[in-house]
Amino acid sequence: MALFTPEGLVEDQAIRVDDEAPLPKEGLVMVSVARWFDAAKEEPGRIRGLVLRTDDPVDGLPPDLDRIEFEVERFTDGRVFTQARLLRRRHGFRGVISVTGPFLPDQAAHLFRCGVDAIVVPDDVDPEPWARTVARFPRYYQSAARGVGVRI
Repeated sequence: MALFTPEGLVEDQAIRVDDEAPLPKEGLVMVSVARWFDAAKEEPGRIRGLVLRTDDPVDGLPPDLDRIEFEVERFTDGRVFTQARLLRRRHGFRGVISVTGPFLPDQAAHLFRCGVDAIVVPDDVDPEPWARTVARFPRYYQSAARGVGVRI
């Protein structure tokens, strides 16, 4: 899979690990919140990313994570916009926020404005409509949770 960012496509380096699977020795390891609580005790500092659902609370997450990824089931679930903005504004999260799910290209610019850095794009999806949509609106009137153009 690739990550669509305001700068274009980049390779996704993250390793998502199921709750029962063994942790790899290297790489950007991402686990669920439930797994993180157990794994953090076993190997402190080994987990560098969390995978959250949109109904998982963002309060109390470790501030030193490299990445937080939201799994969204429907493109109509707008909670990810709020969660990303809360992480940036209220909690000061400086790592990468990514999202995965059935998003529409029209949502990309707003996701970036709310603090999302990257959208996980499946291999069978053409990223060109995403790039056209983001380029269509280069200026904004309102403030953003994090500026467009964040590097991963």
